[in-house]
Amino acid sequence: MAAPDEVDPSADPLIGVIVMWGSDSLPDGWVFCDGRTLLSADYPHITGDCAKPFHVDANGMVRVPDMRGLFVRGVDDRTGTTEGDPDAASRVDMFDPTLPAPHAPYSVQLSTFASHTHEYQTAPVACSAEVISTFKFSTSDSGDFPVYLYLFTSSVTDAQDGAKETRPLNMYLRYIICVGSKLPTPALADPTPLGLIALWGANQPPPGWQLCKGTSYDAYDLGEEITIPDLRGQFIRGAGQTGRSVGSTQPDAFQAHQHTYTQFPGTFTAGLPMAQYLGGDCYHEASGRTGKTGGSTETRPVNAAFHYIIKCARGVPSKSSLPIGAIVMWSGNKGVPVGWEVCSGMKLEDPMYKDLQAILQSNFNPARTRYDPSGGPCFLPDLTGRFVRGIDDSGQNRDPDNAARTNLDGKATLGPVLGSVQPGAVAAHSHSVSSFPGEESLEGLVFGSYEDGFRGWNSRKGVSTQPEGQGETRPRNTALVFIIKYSEYSEEARP
Repeated sequence: MAAPDEVDPSADPLIGVIVMWGSDSLPDGWVFCDGRTLLSADYPHITGDCAKPFHVDANGMVRVPDMRGLFVRGVDDRTGTTEGDPDAASRVDMFDPTLPAPHAPYSVQLSTFASHTHEYQTAPVACSAEVISTFKFSTSDSGDFPVYLYLFTSSVTDAQDGAKETRPLNMYLRYIICVGSKLPTPALADPTPLGLIALWGANQPPPGWQLCKGTSYDAYDLGEEITIPDLRGQFIRGAGQTGRSVGSTQPDAFQAHQHTYTQFPGTFTAGLPMAQYLGGDCYHEASGRTGKTGGSTETRPVNAAFHYIIKCARGVPSKSSLPIGAIVMWSGNKGVPVGWEVCSGMKLEDPMYKDLQAILQSNFNPARTRYDPSGGPCFLPDLTGRFVRGIDDSGQNRDPDNAARTNLDGKATLGPVLGSVQPGAVAAHSHSVSSFPGEESLEGLVFGSYEDGFRGWNSRKGVSTQPEGQGETRPRNTALVFIIKYSEYSEEARP
């Protein structure tokens, strides 16, 4: 049986731990993850091993990670695999974006969507200087005349379709990091429940915690060997959806969407490239044509990489404790620790929640509006099936659609405030088609109808692709339960 980690008795094992937070006010010993700079002399606990989760420069200045507007992804230190973060080579350092930082904590990655194609519902007649077939076309006033069909030899690009970014369904919370109290604080018995999962910015976990890398661990306090969840490269989604049990995984996907060709360039001159003959009716291929592939190796939102760590051992003295209102992830399938509640959106009316009510206030009222007076009803955040996004008040447009964020019932626009939600979206993108083969037979109209006289050579209506995608946009993810602390009494999990 393995013994608990040996630690420096002066160290505080919670220094550098990052949790989610649902208030604009801070608990003692914690700061917002907003990129601020701290003078290390003012934070005596950030020293030695406790400084590893921070970015400390040569002048002793401590940089706090800036997680505003970002989603969180588990660090994937594996190479040559597509299981976790297949595009880890694209990651850059959070504090200096000019530096590549694959497989590293405190690295960031832009949003993208998985590679995909669309089939065009109708393929217009296409043209170039080379005649490939002809047919006769007749009008009431001009008689028969030949229409020449050509192969369009250059690429045609469709209209962009989508939003300003790729993102999953999400709710705004704040991220806070433990920096230790400035006041003298005695070390206390470790109050953190076993099985809690938090975020960590160093490659070595704090005492009593293990990295979530799928390894076996001889749990000294439990008297048995446990398997730690493997969260490398994963995003976390709130469990509770139908069929989504704790620990289940889900591949990435993007919402079904389609594209429209708004116009086809060209003129009716045999010596110039043309898209189609638009002097009269236009015709289509009955079988359709497929667009070029566009996209990346996965669908993901803009994100920062941190290690997920799980509490595995007690007995490590701590000068800090997780504050009431802290939101963490829970790895158990049944029950939650005493003093904690599942983030289910429940209305808080019982007096035992008074301390938590003072912190959350009405931030998560599902019917909240911008004009509500303070002191409204208090609700737990509802993170069932949702991803968490750091509130973006950075002014750097990390959440480009933050002005459109709504309350939980979607009936009121809130903008970038705590508790606001946002639907999934696919970033605007387009596809190109390399050629439209000509068609001898008249298969039907693409758009419009013939009018006497020539109307020009650009389409007046679009040609749409077949929808492609699934019911939502999401990154690859693992389902865990988000829980929130409401009492200082935190011991064994209740049934």
